[in-house]
Amino acid sequence: MAEICLCSLPTIQKWRSGEVTPSGAARQLIKLLDFSAKGNPAELRSLLSKMNRSISSGSSQADDEIQQLESSMTKVMNRIELMLDARRKEKALAESEARYRSMVESQEDPVCRWKPDTTLTFVNEAYANLYSKFGTDLLGRKWLDFIPKERRSFIETLVTDMVRRGEPEVLKHESVDKDGQIHYQEWRDIPILDERGSVIEFHSVGRDKTELFKSRQKIEELTASLDSLMQACGNPVILFKPDGTLLQWNTEFKEQLLQDNDWKHLGDLFPALEKKRFNRLLERLTESDHIVYRIKFDNRAMLMTVRAIRAFESEPQFLGVFQEIKNLPSGHIKQVRLAEEILIDDRPLDPVLRKADEKRINREVEAVAKRTQVDRIRVFLFDDKNELANNVIEWCADGDDSHIDQLQRVSYNEYSWWMKKLNKGQWINVSDINQLPGTAGSEKKVLKAQDIASVVVAPLEVDGKLVGSVGFEQILKPRLWHSQEIELLKHLKEKTEEYLAGSLSASESN
Repeated sequence: MAEICLCSLPTIQKWRSGEVTPSGAARQLIKLLDFSAKGNPAELRSLLSKMNRSISSGSSQADDEIQQLESSMTKVMNRIELMLDARRKEKALAESEARYRSMVESQEDPVCRWKPDTTLTFVNEAYANLYSKFGTDLLGRKWLDFIPKERRSFIETLVTDMVRRGEPEVLKHESVDKDGQIHYQEWRDIPILDERGSVIEFHSVGRDKTELFKSRQKIEELTASLDSLMQACGNPVILFKPDGTLLQWNTEFKEQLLQDNDWKHLGDLFPALEKKRFNRLLERLTESDHIVYRIKFDNRAMLMTVRAIRAFESEPQFLGVFQEIKNLPSGHIKQVRLAEEILIDDRPLDPVLRKADEKRINREVEAVAKRTQVDRIRVFLFDDKNELANNVIEWCADGDDSHIDQLQRVSYNEYSWWMKKLNKGQWINVSDINQLPGTAGSEKKVLKAQDIASVVVAPLEVDGKLVGSVGFEQILKPRLWHSQEIELLKHLKEKTEEYLAGSLSASESN
């Protein structure tokens, strides 16, 4: 300050202490230098402006010496202002860098910045841990070196295009980590542009997709294997989603069932009346994983066995195998699983059979069928009001047609003659349905529709309550039911009631 004011330091000190009164110009100069020392550009500019006005107005206080000093100080203050501005920018940049580093270091995904030639200028800890054993030797290296050799040329071409376009990109490629393991990655690359719009750097965030890639690869392998197995099977086979959407099928399905039809959904295979029931049955596949379903297609009776295929915790898919009933082995029990058929409506029937009791009843039906020459054995379960019934088991002799699909949610309000007898605990023994009374007109009609000529039916009761019925049927010609057959039906009735009681007791306890 003393040098600038052209005076000694003691003089400056006397000015400060008030021992000597400086001139007006000297006071302004001292104030100017004080503001300079404090780094206050705004106050400096204001003071210099006042000094300029004083000088230009020809003030007696502004002599040549002060004008030279003012000019010199203006240059000094311009430099100081530039320096302070640079320091502010440097500080803001440092704070921004610190925030950026803190943000990217906290990410588990690898993050990096790189030049257009792929030279790395910044990597976060996740990136360093992936590619460097020491974590400090990556800056200045090219990430292109981490790409498998056979893919580098292709990736380099993609990077060249990215630099030319200067737009955000998603780049997918393999890379080799520090241990030599292959990773499949997806990178989000954001370009950083200069004032002319040219790319000077990229900011990139990566996601490891290795497990997803391997899962998809495995699924493709399994799908190829499954396709081979489907083609090798002699029966029609389809693969479909839980909603029934068809995914693929084998040659047998196309030739025997699909033919020229443009089917996209499993429900397209079935008559309109069955679609609602079948769609509800589809909902149960995710619970049971295995359903055997009897269908009719072009007047052919078929069994469709459906099993769930699950992989990698994804949405299950279902494999359906069709088998024509006439091609089944001799003595095959043609029946629908109780658990799958009993709950296909929103309002379940009562009682609900346990799996174990279901199997026991199936065995009893099969044993009785072997000891009698009946054409069909049928088991119904009623709802708690005895208004609706489901045919839950149907055994048919070889070559006989099935009617179980048409005997679901049957309303017994139309069959008052039949239900009145069962509610009284009476058996129904009709050797010739043509002899039914006039009050049983509805019963006669439905029996004839199934080609039934003769029937004997016993009520199923649990704790004195009617819960269903079991009966033998003879088709096409009348039949007189003998005592041996009545005893067999009685045995089947008692066993079925026993197992139903067990299921009902278990259901109530839950």
